[in-house]
Amino acid sequence: MADDNRGTVQYSCCGLGWGVPGDIAAESEKFRWMGTKRYAFLKVKRLLFPKRHSGRLQYEEDNIYDGIASVRNAHLKAASKLAGAAIGVLNSAPDGAFCHPSDGCLDLIVARKGNIFQMLNLAVLYLLGKERKSSLLSYVKVKAVVITQNEADGVMNMDGEVLPGPGPWRMEVVPSLFKVLSEK
Repeated sequence: MADDNRGTVQYSCCGLGWGVPGDIAAESEKFRWMGTKRYAFLKVKRLLFPKRHSGRLQYEEDNIYDGIASVRNAHLKAASKLAGAAIGVLNSAPDGAFCHPSDGCLDLIVARKGNIFQMLNLAVLYLLGKERKSSLLSYVKVKAVVITQNEADGVMNMDGEVLPGPGPWRMEVVPSLFKVLSEK
């Protein structure tokens, strides 16, 4: 992952999150005394007191093994203006049933805010393991992602570490950088 403004490059093995995941990572240090329950507490807090996140999302679909040597100069597809609750870019996660560390892709998950009925429907679908059927959730396998946020105080969660904004942040798959054993 690279921060385009500062030219900093950092490496992630598990996942990246912007929006609600970034907020939770940033606030979690204040509640360290709660142990792992702090994450559930902060999720409920964000549900009751949401913070708006807006920006622009660009991505390059497919995987790194389809003939392109590098995606650094590839043309990225631009999504329309983003006003979502959360963006996750995962390589592996307990609830990422379709995430495979060796498939050459980042799994881009975009969750949007909806009305109360849409949010309740998403919650029920999540409990049933069918959240991908919700119109509020987009799931795309990508080679590279660039997130440009509109707020100056936003943060990125990278494997539990908080990276300060304002970004933009660029994430891409680097083949054969890490050797990770996985059950998937």
